[in-house]
Amino acid sequence: IPTNIDANVASSKLPNIASWGDSITAGSNVNNVTVANAHGLDLVALGSTKNGGTYSEVLRNLIAAKGYGGINVANCGVGGETTFTIAARANTENYYLYLSSGVTLSTSPVVIPLAQNKNGMSGRDGVLRKDIKVNAEMSNVTITGTDANGNSISVTGIITCTVTEDIPEGKYIWNCDSKYLRYTFTRTDGKTDTVNFAAGAKVITNASVIYDGRTCIVFMGENGGYNNDIPTLIKQQEEILKACGNPEYYLVISTTSGSTESRKAITEALAARWGDRYINMGNELNSSRKSYEFVGFSEEAIVSVQENIIAGTVTTLLLADNCHPHA
Repeated sequence: IPTNIDANVASSKLPNIASWGDSITAGSNVNNVTVANAHGLDLVALGSTKNGGTYSEVLRNLIAAKGYGGINVANCGVGGETTFTIAARANTENYYLYLSSGVTLSTSPVVIPLAQNKNGMSGRDGVLRKDIKVNAEMSNVTITGTDANGNSISVTGIITCTVTEDIPEGKYIWNCDSKYLRYTFTRTDGKTDTVNFAAGAKVITNASVIYDGRTCIVFMGENGGYNNDIPTLIKQQEEILKACGNPEYYLVISTTSGSTESRKAITEALAARWGDRYINMGNELNSSRKSYEFVGFSEEAIVSVQENIIAGTVTTLLLADNCHPHA
């Protein structure tokens, strides 16, 4: 945002922001403070003082620092989710949540057959995972469909996610196969009637409704979900922007992991599709000295990762692991 633009004009040109993604967006709870202190860095100056501080939080602070405090940044990131499940949360055209069989809802919590509209779904392509009630309106939903007679019906409530008792040892809610996930729906509309849904009812997250029309930032792909088929990934990005975004203002961001060479096919395809609305985050972070100098690392620290910089590979000076940035 140019700093010489009136705040009211900026707010009209740039609506509130919604950042869609996985744990990189949600925040990974890595120990930012320890990393920063070890290198004498000032987290306050960087816009975040929290362990696990998120880029949504930093972006909100940066926008406010320019005098545009009325622009909100919603964090629609959920840890562990694939591109497919992120697109489903956004209620996109070909990826959405639905009830795979009929279900009766009244006032008591009910385990529901929550699924996704995709043939052959298996493995990590679960539906919603651990952080569905954190940072965004993911657990608050509206179920809309028909009864056995074809009459239109709907209810509102909250979905919670747990794992089944037979989950394999060493697996957790964010990395288990979808068959080990259990979803419970609890009504919040205050009504006491019994509602009988036929199979196929849509489950629409509040986030896909209340954040509709915002400037979207779509940053996903680290957890798969597009079967390494780049056109599928681009299709999913297009659908999220169509369903929830502002057609004039958006950003698409790609992977931080791997090397310049391993990222080449996907970054070239995304650059060709999205042009100057695309940020090659892997290269921004890992393929030059700029990001290290910007943060304030010493020359000694930068030299220590020179080989990584040349290869464009991840380094723990900027990342907590192979993909999650710290503050």
